[in-house]
Amino acid sequence: MDIEKELNPKTNTLQTSEDFAFADVFDAELDLLECRFNNDSCVEIDTNKYQHITLTLENLEVLKKLILKSEKFYKDCYT
Repeated sequence: MDIEKELNPKTNTLQTSEDFAFADVFDAELDLLECRFNNDSCVEIDTNKYQHITLTLENLEVLKKLILKSEKFYKDCYT
């Protein structure tokens, strides 16, 4: 069983509105991180609810893939 998918079926999946990309990602301690992608090849992680976050190599790889997917979304959206 994938506990992350049980807790949030859309975790690690790029979600979009009309012109905005975002994703939810669990860190190593199963804290749910709200991530925004602002069409700048970066990810903005909302950490206001936490004193710290702990990212694994897998978390970083997921975030990299999400950044690349978001860049494709924005390219398709604005061209």
